[in-house]
Amino acid sequence: MHTNLGIVLPAFWAAIAQLQVLVSKARRAAPSSGEAFDEALTCLLDDSGGEHQPAKEVQRRFRSLSRNRAQKHRARRHLLVKKPHVFALSPSPNPALQAERNELVVMTRDMVSADEWELLQEVAHDRSFSELAEHHRLSVPALKSRIFRIRERIRISSVGSKILRALTA
Repeated sequence: MHTNLGIVLPAFWAAIAQLQVLVSKARRAAPSSGEAFDEALTCLLDDSGGEHQPAKEVQRRFRSLSRNRAQKHRARRHLLVKKPHVFALSPSPNPALQAERNELVVMTRDMVSADEWELLQEVAHDRSFSELAEHHRLSVPALKSRIFRIRERIRISSVGSKILRALTA
């Protein structure tokens, strides 16, 4: 139990409060790492589903999530610098390139069911895993497994190799 201003917090919430202080300090020291910490903390709270875990487990999971999120953000920044044209939301001025992108989208869409395509679109629009899991009536781990299997099926297909070639061209 942790006491703050006369309020006694359960160990889970005391650990979350300590992590929030850490995130606040990290954001001031290095804003780029603060973003990863914020995302990790949000994910930790979303994934808890109201279940109160031991403080040590909360801290261990936070460290793991924050490392993962920081690596994800570094990889995204690297890709944005290396291939900014690939991630542009606006249509390409090059009609041939735009046609190729459209064809890859259609080929990918044809590989998956309508439900799977909807799920991929929701993930692409940054909806939280807990929100998606509730919407699709799945647990968060089951949802993550399903998304992984869909992406893996696309990645190992001929369409996946075409997408990879388009991204590295």
